[in-house]
Amino acid sequence: MTAKLFVLNRLEDETGISGTGIVAEGVIFSNGKCAVSWLTKVTSVAVYDSIEEVKAIHGHDGKTVIEYAPAFKVVERRDPHLLAEEEFDERDKPVVITYEDLTEGLDD
Repeated sequence: MTAKLFVLNRLEDETGISGTGIVAEGVIFSNGKCAVSWLTKVTSVAVYDSIEEVKAIHGHDGKTVIEYAPAFKVVERRDPHLLAEEEFDERDKPVVITYEDLTEGLDD
């Protein structure tokens, strides 16, 4: 299993604090634990034991939904510290993937 990305989409803001729309980004790690990074005015990052725990705490009876990014496969990465300079190739460059990259074209 690889890590799985998601966002919390708040359809209705019960408390008037976080607003509506995408209010947090998250990841489910291969061990089942989750990290959630809040995009609200006061930001924080929290770790939970499972996605079910995230849903129970932040789901507000369906007023906030978890939307998963498309699955992606982790490719083999080589440790650049173990390679001679002439052995470096495209696989050794850092990879940055944004949520927008993963969701591009899904609304079409």
